[in-house]
Amino acid sequence: MSETNSIACFFWDSKAGTGKNPGSTCEQKAAKFVRKAADRRLCPLCTNCLGVFEKANASMSEETRKSMAGEGKYEVEDVSDELVAEYTAQPPRTR
Repeated sequence: MSETNSIACFFWDSKAGTGKNPGSTCEQKAAKFVRKAADRRLCPLCTNCLGVFEKANASMSEETRKSMAGEGKYEVEDVSDELVAEYTAQPPRTR
């Protein structure tokens, strides 16, 4: 069986059984991966959270975008077994 249905959205809170943000419409299951240009890391997002992410990114000023690592650039990729394996092998994020 494919592992592609086993990845939760980044914004899903499994303990609370809802999205992490107040008023969230998170759908729990990741539908796409966002690959950040700055570090090539993958971030799983459900359809609703991807829409919010893209809307927020589009509303950013050019000055804000240029101040971000990778200038806020990203790619959206379909969830696949290959990307699930890559995502699960990523080391934990560091800040």
